Amino acid sequence: MLKQRILAALVLLPLLLLAVFMLPSIGWQILLAVILLQGAWEWSAIMQLQTPPQRLAYVGLIGLLILGCAVFVGPDISSPILLAAVVFWLAATVWVAVYPAGLPADRRLPLRAGAVGVAIIVPLWIAGSGLQIAGTVTGSYTGWWLVIMLMLIFAADTGAYALGRLFGKTKLAPRVSPGKTWEGVAGALLGAALVVAFVWALVPLQVVRSNPLGFLLIALLTVSFSIVGDLTESMFKRHSKLKDSGTIIPGHGGLMDRIDSITAAAPVFAYGLSRLLV
Repeated sequence: MLKQRILAALVLLPLLLLAVFMLPSIGWQILLAVILLQGAWEWSAIMQLQTPPQRLAYVGLIGLLILGCAVFVGPDISSPILLAAVVFWLAATVWVAVYPAGLPADRRLPLRAGAVGVAIIVPLWIAGSGLQIAGTVTGSYTGWWLVIMLMLIFAADTGAYALGRLFGKTKLAPRVSPGKTWEGVAGALLGAALVVAFVWALVPLQVVRSNPLGFLLIALLTVSFSIVGDLTESMFKRHSKLKDSGTIIPGHGGLMDRIDSITAAAPVFAYGLSRLLV
């Protein structure tokens, strides 16, 4: 399993970086939409939709909503849709805290889960598309903001794993994800702070150097909400009795298993960045 995870990462990570830096904005937006449609397919299983036509109908709905965003909103990181996504993730923080009361087992669960899927997948397209080009309006390099956001998530995951394994005792949300601890949260925030220091020192982004405290705040909020995103998917998978959202990535499970933290982190980072760039 570990060998599969490493090989998958060695193949997928360079491809992702090439796409972020080399594709024109429209190419990246199309690729991101295709990726998120796979996420919608996996989410339809979490919704407990039983037949391929039902699942395809949900994927089609997500596709139409992304198309609508592309036509009427575009890759705008200051979009009110991203602000609404931030508010949703604030509510999700409370929702996760009171699990399992937040997920009553009745016939309306697929509808509720479907609405949540829309709330987490569609804003991710706007945020991911906007972050790829956000730097161009301030004279920095295309793709850097998106890569920095991914660096924050990867560093947070690494810090959470390391400190959680070494010192983890206080459970964060035992009814949702028994392995997560508050010590791991501290490790995630430490990882984010190290990325901020790295970016401030070595990456030529003037807005970071001119407002390091503002960027640090955005980074810490981004990582905090990434944990909520992870827990939210875990909550729905636990309720649907699924270990993984899919099997598309060898050794990693499904796409949603890999981007669950990003679904919350990207809108928070993108909207926060839009305020920083004003």
